Amino acid sequence: MATIRMFENNGVQLEVPVGFSWTTFFFGPFPALFRGDLKWAVIMLVAHILLFWTIIGTPILWIVFAFTYNEAYIKDLQLKGFKPTTDRLSKNH
Repeated sequence: MATIRMFENNGVQLEVPVGFSWTTFFFGPFPALFRGDLKWAVIMLVAHILLFWTIIGTPILWIVFAFTYNEAYIKDLQLKGFKPTTDRLSKNH
């Protein structure tokens, strides 16, 4: 999985996944909760509750969130003051 390393001025570093989020695809809002990203966890949970009654709505919703969540998480981190250490992506081994 491709990742990007981000840092904050106080020394905090995070390794953030980039691209499709398989964990979000399979587990919905739980990866956001485990990352401490309460905003997106609530957004995903509310969207799931609103579309739960539709047969097609929920699977499509998880696919959309799986494609968009990691990018949204990176943007939120940047708004909080995190910066990428490099523009190059690394591969986890």
